[in-house]
Amino acid sequence: MVLSLFRRDKLYKPSEQIADYTIEKTIGEGRFGICYQVSQDQNSYILKQLKRGMLKRAGVKVRFEEEILRSLQHKSVPRFIKKIERKDTSMAMYLNSRKVKRSRT
Repeated sequence: MVLSLFRRDKLYKPSEQIADYTIEKTIGEGRFGICYQVSQDQNSYILKQLKRGMLKRAGVKVRFEEEILRSLQHKSVPRFIKKIERKDTSMAMYLNSRKVKRSRT
């Protein structure tokens, strides 16, 4: 709880807009970033917000992940759609391998 007061990365809340996408909910947070379920035109996607600190330390790995996911085409692997660059962070948009249930708020 106290650590969240010192968070340097912006945590987006449901109904906030990122580019043309609406945040539906936060899915989870890990070492490299924060994942959100987002929607656009009745379609659901996964948005991975890359943490700034990890971008600096692991920039090559992040670009490598993007290249690998762009080249893979398998039903069990999320498909990379596009990269969203913002002043405060970098984000990657994925089409989830399974249908994401829309949250009801």
